[in-house]
Amino acid sequence: MRVTGDHWFLATLLLQALGAAMCLVMVFGLARTIWPQSRAPWLSVGLLAIHGQFMFEMLSLRETVWFTLALLGVAWLLLKRTPHAASTVALGGLLASLYLLRPTGLMVCGVTIALLAWKAVSMQAGAIRNLVITLATSAILVAPWQAFTWRNFGAPGFFPTSSSGYNLAKGADPDLAVVTPWIDADTLDPRVRELTWPIPGNEELVTDKAFKQIAIKLISKNPKRVVYRSMASAVEFISPMPIPLGTGTLKQTDHGPTIENFRPDWEEIAFTPVVILLLVSAGGGLKCLLCRKEGPSFFGLWMALVFLSFLTVHALTFTKTRYRLPLDALLAVPAGAWLAGFKRQPGGRGPDEMRETG
Repeated sequence: MRVTGDHWFLATLLLQALGAAMCLVMVFGLARTIWPQSRAPWLSVGLLAIHGQFMFEMLSLRETVWFTLALLGVAWLLLKRTPHAASTVALGGLLASLYLLRPTGLMVCGVTIALLAWKAVSMQAGAIRNLVITLATSAILVAPWQAFTWRNFGAPGFFPTSSSGYNLAKGADPDLAVVTPWIDADTLDPRVRELTWPIPGNEELVTDKAFKQIAIKLISKNPKRVVYRSMASAVEFISPMPIPLGTGTLKQTDHGPTIENFRPDWEEIAFTPVVILLLVSAGGGLKCLLCRKEGPSFFGLWMALVFLSFLTVHALTFTKTRYRLPLDALLAVPAGAWLAGFKRQPGGRGPDEMRETG
């Protein structure tokens, strides 16, 4: 704000728009790397550009655009056939950024490190060196945050935030079924935080441990309900319709909480057909990637595991569409490839075969 003064909002919006444009460029580049002689790159970037929910979120004053850029950067580096030391250092830096930007960044780190370790165990050329450099770079960049956590809370944290227990408790709250998918799950925050009011002081780690105990009690009290709620959260995570569906006011009545003055978010709901096309096309394109016997199959496996890890986390807690949107940018890559091969003539070459001769 010292640099931009009273124009900070416009400057931030322009910066977010630049980040969104970079996301489109990176999606095009990823698709072109795999399918250089097909229409896939243009279809991939076109699908993402008309994805209204994605573009609205990219221009919001949140971290989503930067998380998406870091995720696409990791994907780009994983596609390199012969990674050099510099690109491996960059991979470690991007993984550290993902870890610090969002809790689910930990899942990307875990999946990526696991696959790099698998390559090392398989004794692939340079795999051990790449794994060590990636781990060392990530550890160095995350160390200041862990030192801050140790200094202020008395212990380092495995998760990048101190709200893992809180999120688990919110996911196990029986009133979550009343709120979602209609309005923002965060409307439950005041009610959930009241559960820990007896805890003295403002010790975040102690409070989070209390939330974990609360979550365990809620789950053990009615495990069947929690399983059904987790299944519903998983469906909401992959839903082409925006979650939440709109806005409203949560009111407490004698019969429990209820939603008043509900207003659907028609601006985002209108883009549901586009999201359906992207998700369905991505499923077909991802299947093609996984069936490959060369480099892109590793990329497809990484993408599938990252998606499943996100799905698992949000099934156990709660979800909003914006938590999935960085993955939509990744899914646009195989989606464009599937669409490029959808109308090919019998005997013609689709994008998969084109890579073989590119």
